[in-house]
Amino acid sequence: MSGTLSTDDIHAFTPGSVAPVAAQALKKPPRRVWPWVLGGFVLLALLITAGTVAALLALVGEAREGLHVIVDGQPWGWIGGDWAGDVMTAVALGAGALVLVLLVGVPLVVLFGLVVGGLGVVVALALAAAGVGLALAVLLSPLWLLVLLLWLLLRPRRSPADARMNA
Repeated sequence: MSGTLSTDDIHAFTPGSVAPVAAQALKKPPRRVWPWVLGGFVLLALLITAGTVAALLALVGEAREGLHVIVDGQPWGWIGGDWAGDVMTAVALGAGALVLVLLVGVPLVVLFGLVVGGLGVVVALALAAAGVGLALAVLLSPLWLLVLLLWLLLRPRRSPADARMNA
């Protein structure tokens, strides 16, 4: 090996020869869209839930004075007072929780059902393939005996010297 450089050595690392490799190494991986879509759906569900609770609490504000029920001209005072607003607030929060369950829980249950159903189909197909393979193995087993006999007859014979050396 000499200490001089040839023309090929000088041009081995020119920008044109390194640029495609460097550009590929510096290329950013593609952005994934599904986390943003999922985050958007979660944010939308939370906003709908918050809006529902806010609307129901605004209605509760109107009912704070109590509900006056009159039957045959006689007032029934058991619905009303200070605890009526608390009951209405609890109803509003419960309705908000119901909306949240409907927006998040139901799609998750449907997705879970689809995943379990898909796994069931995959397992059923795998078992069917294994069954077909086992049936073919049993049906072709007489041919295996013929193949074994042909192999024993047609294989190259080892000399007795080789057998003693390997023993």
